[in-house]
Amino acid sequence: MAGPAEYVEIRPYKPTDRTGFAHLVATVLAEYGLKIDPILEADLEHPDTSYQGVWVAVHNDRVIGSVAIRLLDGGTAAELKRMYLQPEHRGRGLGRTLLNHAIHWAKDRGCRSIALDTSTAMTAAQRLYESAGFARIGTRTEEP
Repeated sequence: MAGPAEYVEIRPYKPTDRTGFAHLVATVLAEYGLKIDPILEADLEHPDTSYQGVWVAVHNDRVIGSVAIRLLDGGTAAELKRMYLQPEHRGRGLGRTLLNHAIHWAKDRGCRSIALDTSTAMTAAQRLYESAGFARIGTRTEEP
């Protein structure tokens, strides 16, 4: 477990991060009783080409967090994706740092709005998003 003085690097995703990135996503989904869906998670093969911006948080050469942005509507809007953090690294502000990084990146490129979706079970994530100014606009159900 990383202590407050231990270094975590947030940097752009590299193809060599693919295995760690996919493991992070699978670990967090499993925590909520969800599994990797080959259709919904097809972007895990090449996150760097699936999104215009994708970053990882790395601690001791291990991917422990991620966030991605897909630009929409000619870059005036964006979709926040792949916001994950290993459980043992939560509660220290790293999730907020990742979120702020993605928000600022999108704003710097002219985005006026950012949308996201999350599981109803991810209540801590919902609190984080709402504290950053996101508002609930509805619910949806994904069918395989």
